[in-house]
Amino acid sequence: MSEVTIRPITRDDTPEITRIFNHYIRKSFAAFPDREVSGQFVHQLLEQAEDYGAYAVEEGGKLIGFGLVRPLYPFPNLMAAGEVSYFISPGFTGRGTGTRLIGVIEERARELGMTSLVARVSSRNRKSIRFHRKNGFSICGRIRTVGTKFGKPFDVVILQKFL
Repeated sequence: MSEVTIRPITRDDTPEITRIFNHYIRKSFAAFPDREVSGQFVHQLLEQAEDYGAYAVEEGGKLIGFGLVRPLYPFPNLMAAGEVSYFISPGFTGRGTGTRLIGVIEERARELGMTSLVARVSSRNRKSIRFHRKNGFSICGRIRTVGTKFGKPFDVVILQKFL
């Protein structure tokens, strides 16, 4: 096992980020879409986080994950809350990498004056809900039967962590 490094994302990371995200689209409820996305979608996502924080996770020179924080709402009076998203490649989870990534994102959010982070997770993604709770997030809401994937309905669970 090589050392894991976390660094700012560059546009050159787009193909690997797209690959990781599309894996979770195809295989799980971790990503909400039911169809694969293009690099253009990833560019739009990264633009939302451009002035806030977008990070690549590497091990042995290979991109194995990514994470970002962006405003929950784009209004100046609501910038105290950031929304987080992160994905770690299969085979690299369960080793503390996601927790390290959250730490980097939390540090950046504090620098930006954010006082809380929000994650939106599929109700069918129990691993992610457990992961967030283990890392200090609390369930603060639920949007019922808001989506379907693989022919199954799901809720969106909203978790929040105060910084």
